[in-house]
Amino acid sequence: MDFIGSLLTIFLLSRFFNRTYLGKAIRAASDDEGAAQLMGINTKRIYAWAMAIAGGTAAIAGVLVE
Repeated sequence: MDFIGSLLTIFLLSRFFNRTYLGKAIRAASDDEGAAQLMGINTKRIYAWAMAIAGGTAAIAGVLVE
């Protein structure tokens, strides 16, 4: 069951980063912060969201480790 949960988490994160505006903004800010700011992306807010997603992913991993 843990293996399926981890695969589901990876799949959902992959789809999130490739298909949503927030996911694309996170990728853009991580690639080139200056260019992302020029495109109108608030990088401080994006970094906060990325940290929240990282914390959520760590929480899921902690539950799966048992």
